[in-house]
Amino acid sequence: MTYVPFEHGSSLQLRKLYPHAPDHLEVKVVTLLSDNDLSKIDLTKDVHYYIPWKAKLSVDYEDKNYRKLLKEAFSSRKKVKLLDLPDDMPSIALHVRVGSGTDNLSQTIDAPDKSSQQKKGRTTDKLFPGKFPSLSYYCEQIKHICKMLDNQHVYVHIFTDSERPEALVQSLKRTLSLDTVHFSYIKSKERSFYGVVEDFINLCRFEYIIRPRSWFSIMAEAVADWKISISPHKDGYIWQDNKIHITHVRTLVRDGDSVSTIEL
Repeated sequence: MTYVPFEHGSSLQLRKLYPHAPDHLEVKVVTLLSDNDLSKIDLTKDVHYYIPWKAKLSVDYEDKNYRKLLKEAFSSRKKVKLLDLPDDMPSIALHVRVGSGTDNLSQTIDAPDKSSQQKKGRTTDKLFPGKFPSLSYYCEQIKHICKMLDNQHVYVHIFTDSERPEALVQSLKRTLSLDTVHFSYIKSKERSFYGVVEDFINLCRFEYIIRPRSWFSIMAEAVADWKISISPHKDGYIWQDNKIHITHVRTLVRDGDSVSTIEL
């Protein structure tokens, strides 16, 4: 098995355990896009089977052997700084994507009070709306988990690509206005080059996860031993006032070795 190199991938055990795919292959390449393509696999032949990120193959992330493989592959090759999680209250991880790098968003997630000019064309959030929910989604799901936990005190850490996490947290605090929710985040000036890897490793340590439809937290959900994980439903959103509003969510609840799904 090989993998296509990606940013920060060299910091994971994946780099050590599996070779990355060469630029040029001397053997036949067969692309697998869906479960129907699995019939093309012939292990007796020298063929390279390629699974692109857009592929829609059925994956059983609860398979014990597969989860073990993922845990090993996505562990860090170097020592990372672990968050000091409290032991006297539940820990909730929030993964908030606001758009970075080449992302071109029609909304300003980490500054909701700031009006943003309507952008024309196919912006990133129009193409992948579940990847960039508005802050109201996170607030609603925090309240949902708090209700499930009988409104006890909770610790909430923000994992984000925002360059202004301080403003992001203040917006969440104002909207929630709950004294029982204790926020934490890495200050912008304290983030390191390996912050992405550290975020991934730390996110996997949380009991409760609230995430967007982002591969970063999708993979964290796949390897973490969470109790509850919440994410937007594939088609559960509407556009209103130039913002993405999540209308349906998927809640995964783990009880021992079994996982149940609640669609709300």
